[in-house]
Parts: sequence; structure tokens; C-alpha cells
Amino acid sequence: MTTLKGEMLQKTLNKYKSWILFVVLGIIWGSSFILMKKGLFASDGTSLLKPDELALFRLIIAMLSLLPIVLIYIKRLDAKYWKYLIIVGVFGNGIPAFLFTYAQTEVSSSLAGILNSTVPFFTLVLGSAAFSLKTNSWNRWGVLVGFAGTIIIIIGGQLDLQYNSILFPGLIIIATLCYAISVNTIKRYLSDLPAIEITSFGLVIVGVPALIYTSFSSIPQRIIENPYLMEGIMYTAILALASTSLALILFNHLIKISTALFASSVTYLIPLVAVIWGILDGEKLVFLQLIGGFILIIGVYFVYKKKAS
Repeated sequence: MTTLKGEMLQKTLNKYKSWILFVVLGIIWGSSFILMKKGLFASDGTSLLKPDELALFRLIIAMLSLLPIVLIYIKRLDAKYWKYLIIVGVFGNGIPAFLFTYAQTEVSSSLAGILNSTVPFFTLVLGSAAFSLKTNSWNRWGVLVGFAGTIIIIIGGQLDLQYNSILFPGLIIIATLCYAISVNTIKRYLSDLPAIEITSFGLVIVGVPALIYTSFSSIPQRIIENPYLMEGIMYTAILALASTSLALILFNHLIKISTALFASSVTYLIPLVAVIWGILDGEKLVFLQLIGGFILIIGVYFVYKKKAS
């Protein structure tokens, strides 16, 4: 009887902890887009870090924060995992870091947060096409609905002249496609490795080259000559430590005490947080983009929906 009560109490505690972690993760990841914007531009619109500099510092700081994990586990890591970890490092961390920062020189942080919700669609499409992921009719309808929402968002921005080219929102779409490649690789080939190890090794793979390149570039000299750039580095450090390192640990714990489906549904909350930050920062979303965002979130719901038994 005592054991049964203890198990029931633990389940109740895990339920409350799961919702707390869910909200915290939504806030952290939903805030990452405004942090990128603050790293690129000062409050008066003055340029701070260049897009490539922000991406490099984000990778370097996140890598250094998780380097102890790599040093602990590197000796026991089976060599067969390295090629898949390289894919995760490049497509899950490296390429998106640059694409998002370049996109946010023209695309608002709120719109970037909404477009980020296309990750589940590409995960599903790539998973079924190349990774033998099973899908149902709800999932396929979700992809179509979500794609329609994305098109409406992009068209809405062009009609309102928020950006002159499809290039910048297109960079975000390419970044989410990269995330999908990484997620499917993890599911298919790295499922027996702890998430903290996968991310730590993935960050080292791209973080070490980023550190070497930055050390021998003109970036350190530019920072010395322009102390105002430290403001951009400060926001980038928060982005790296919170949105990459801390969020990963929390997400990994959330999966353990709940389910992968519940943890993945944090995707619904990220755009809401991103839009709120954007509004507080004076950004504008046209009505057509809000409609597109709503349609996109409906599509995400269908992507995650299981077939009724």
C-alpha cells in the first residue's frame, strides 16, 4: 500500500513538473528569436554583431558550456556514431545558426518564431520519405494545412512590404528543413544515446571549427575597437546558454517524466511567445500573417495527431 501511494504521488508530481517544464521551454525557445534580434541590432536600430559573428559566438559559447560533458563521455563513445553526430552537428546546429541570423536582418522575430513551426512538417515528410517513418491520413493533412499557412504568412509579409524578397523567410524554411534532417537522424540512428551527449558532441563538431575560425579572423580586433559590440555578445551568450544548453537539459528531462509527444507539443507555444515579444518590441504583424500562423498551428496539431483506434 505504501509503495502504491508513493507511485501515485510521484505520478502527480511528474504531471505538475511536466507542465512547468513545458511552459518554461516554450518561454525559452520562444524568446530565442528576440534575443537574436537584440544581438544584431541595438534599441536605436544601430547594427551590433554581423549575422555570421552572432552565429559563430552562439556556437562557441554553447559548445564551451557543454564541453565538460564531451570530456566525460568521449572515451566510451562508439566510433559508429560519429558520422551521424556530424550530421546532427552540421544540420541541427551549424547551418541553422547562420540561416536564422541572416534571415532576421529582414524578418521580424515574431514571424521567425511562427515560421519555425514548420519543423514538424519537414520532420514528417523527410521521415516518411527517407527514414521509414509511418504516417496516417491526419499527419498528411497536417502537412498540407501547415504548408498553406506558411505560404499565407510569406505572402502577407510581401503584400505589406515587410521584406522585398522571398529569400529571407526562405532562409528560415531551409533552416527548419535542416532541423528535420537532424531530428530524423537522431530518431533513426542515435536513439540509444542520451540527448545531452548527442547535443554536446554535435556542438563540439561545429563549435571547435567556429572557435578556430573566429580566433584567426578580424572579429576579435573589431570587438576591441568597438566596445559597443559587447551588448550584442551579451544577448548572444544568453541565447547560447538558455536556448541551447539549458533548454536541452530541460527538454531531455521532460521526455523522461512525460512522453515524447507531450514534449514535442511545445512547438505550439513557441510562436505565441515569439509574437508577444515581437509586439512588446514594436514589431508589426499584418492580419493575413496572423491568419497564416493560426492555420500553421492547426497543421502542426494534425501532424502530431494519432489515428483513432
